[in-house]
Amino acid sequence: MEIAGDDESFIEEIAEDSGDDRLGILFATMDELKSWLQEYSIVHNRPFRVINSFKEKRYTVACEEQQCGWRVCARKTKAGKWKITSVKQPHVCATAEAEENHLQLNSRFIARQLCPVVKHMPTITVSALVVIIFQRYNYYIKYGKAWRAKQRALEIIFENWEEAYECLPIMLNAIRAVNLGMHFEYLPKEGETRNGSQVFGRAFWTFGQSIEAFKHCRPIVSIDGTFLTGKFEGTMLICIGTDAEDQLVPLAFAIVRKEDTDSWCWFHRLVRQVVIDLGRDVCVISDRHAGILNAIEQEISSYGQIHHRWCTRHLAQNLIRRDHTKDNFKLFEEVCRQQEVQLFKDKLDALKLATNVDGRQFLSELMASKDKWSLAYDTGGWRWGFMTSNMAEMFNSLLRGCRGLPVTAIASFTFYKLNSWFVSRKKYARF
Repeated sequence: MEIAGDDESFIEEIAEDSGDDRLGILFATMDELKSWLQEYSIVHNRPFRVINSFKEKRYTVACEEQQCGWRVCARKTKAGKWKITSVKQPHVCATAEAEENHLQLNSRFIARQLCPVVKHMPTITVSALVVIIFQRYNYYIKYGKAWRAKQRALEIIFENWEEAYECLPIMLNAIRAVNLGMHFEYLPKEGETRNGSQVFGRAFWTFGQSIEAFKHCRPIVSIDGTFLTGKFEGTMLICIGTDAEDQLVPLAFAIVRKEDTDSWCWFHRLVRQVVIDLGRDVCVISDRHAGILNAIEQEISSYGQIHHRWCTRHLAQNLIRRDHTKDNFKLFEEVCRQQEVQLFKDKLDALKLATNVDGRQFLSELMASKDKWSLAYDTGGWRWGFMTSNMAEMFNSLLRGCRGLPVTAIASFTFYKLNSWFVSRKKYARF
């Protein structure tokens, strides 16, 4: 946009004179003209109605109040640009107090203004956006309008939900081009097309920094899945490690159509082949989802052994569902944490007395796999003292705000979060 003089002098001039050639501000397109007029009317509390809109010749707006004579006229120049040619004064309808609504403060305008904010913080809450708009324009907008504005801003930045699936491999490939060591796989759904294009099947990505970092981490990871809450159903699978200072190290991500055995086997295989060093034994802590149990049993030639351990918190929740006694939650966790066999047996006997028949039946079913959930029987010490899958659960809580975003926004979110994480950890690293 080209401006003939600064904005303040222009405003002063149009308040005093409507016929001077110096009034002219040039805009490259009609859309730029409309956007400028919208913001001007909001900042100066001058709601307007469109009197004439002819994209090849003129654009005229007037005060929304019929008795007010304020009017702005713009014409298209021979060079193809748009120029404000006249402003009729005075304007007598402006008020100092902010009102609840403004004709030009619609969700489309708000979306354009919020794009930089949403791009930097895609998980920002709608309530926070309401506050930002008030601070910027002194108008309180309704929650619904702010929500629609955020959805439009997301579409402007990341494309809409349908197009985001098509753009995901393009985005991942662009990230890989400038981040050596990154690995991703994008697989369309076999035998299914829509409008001549392939339909999304699944996507996996991990960053080179995560792969390198895991070489210096404990041989233990936590895996988990979390449902997407956007326009389409889906599940995000994650793999998280931990360093020597018990700091989380996000390792790998995937988006799949649903959480089943096939998806978990695919994700688990890629994690072992891409993230984990060849021949390195690793412990995996997770819940007892059937897909995970089947994936762990999958053997990969020349790769290390996987030692599967169950999350004791999930087991405690299962016990509560059976005996409906909340106090037994902590008792079961105490049983799992005992490091000596005799103490384990004593605590287990006390728990059996506190639970009912269904609870004792559940405990009996677990006894054949004590090494999976009890620290006292953790052969080889593969748990490293970790009893739960909280590593993955904590990162899932971080993802809660982005699960309703387009998949390109989710991938972008993981990239920027890990970039921030590695920069922060490097600052505090001990050499």
